[in-house]
Order: sequence, then C-alpha cells, then structure tokens
Amino acid sequence: MNILDNLKDGQKILKRNNISSYIIDCEILMSQTLNISREEVLLNLERDIKKKEREKYFNLINRRKKKEPIAYITNNKNFWKDNFITNKNALIPRPDSEHLVEQ
Repeated sequence: MNILDNLKDGQKILKRNNISSYIIDCEILMSQTLNISREEVLLNLERDIKKKEREKYFNLINRRKKKEPIAYITNNKNFWKDNFITNKNALIPRPDSEHLVEQ
C-alpha cells in the first residue's frame, strides 16, 4: 500500500472518532512515522510504505483516536519561534498564547 491509501484509511478512523482535524493529523502522523516533513508526505503520495511503517502509523492513529493530543504523540510542539519537547507531563501551549506573546 502507498502513502495515500494509508492516509485515507487513517482519516476514516479519526473521522469516525470525531477528530475534527483528522486530515492534518493523519499527515502529521505519517510524517512522524516516515521521519520526513509533512510536505514530503504530500509530494510522495504514491510511495509504498513497509509493513512496519504501516503498523507504526496505525499505532499512532489509535492513540489519536482516543483524543491524545498530537503534541504528546509526536513529542514536540512549535510555539512562537521555538520548538518544544512535550509529553504527558507538559502543558501544550495554545495558539491563543502566541498572540499574547506578540503583544
């Protein structure tokens, strides 16, 4: 199976579980799985992925469908001009906070 097929399968799962950001979440999780940028994922939709990569991707999808934040799954969050390491013990910066920092 290629990247596009796996993205579609992941999107169906997240959409069924009421994840409103299911499209971008799947792209981010595929990027994490393949260790490439999100842009590279979108430019290489026909690339085949290995069985181990598929298993890793759907393990991440299963975490997300349980409403686990993307920042905890990927262990990072961009905020302002920096990238922060995150885990379940860290608060995830909200996009609204960036506006406060600008002020």
